[in-house]
Amino acid sequence: MKIMGKIKISKCFFCLMVSFCLYCYLGPVVAGIGVKDSRLDSCKTSGKGHSEATQISSDGKGCVYAVWEDERNGSKDIYFNHSSDHGMTWQRNDMRLDTGDVPGKSGSFYPQIKSEGDGYLYVV
Repeated sequence: MKIMGKIKISKCFFCLMVSFCLYCYLGPVVAGIGVKDSRLDSCKTSGKGHSEATQISSDGKGCVYAVWEDERNGSKDIYFNHSSDHGMTWQRNDMRLDTGDVPGKSGSFYPQIKSEGDGYLYVV
């Protein structure tokens, strides 16, 4: 993968490098006044399972989308949530995307997300 067409990095350093590059170009990124941490999963038994591998995308028009692995039902499933106000608020209920089997029966891993400015959203 290339960042700014010059630096090759491995996947394990991707988040660190993106954070570093954003800091270099934007300075410290600080949430606006009144923005609070939000829990994106709507699991009623919070803390029951482990969530990880979160991916976030924005359409550049105020919509922010998130997908992640979640073990709330046993094995990992892929969940989705979104915000239409730049991440200030999120949908009350998240959505399980890998619906081809019983929740938690078989594992789904490493979700990826990409949104387009024309309204299309891709999750693999």
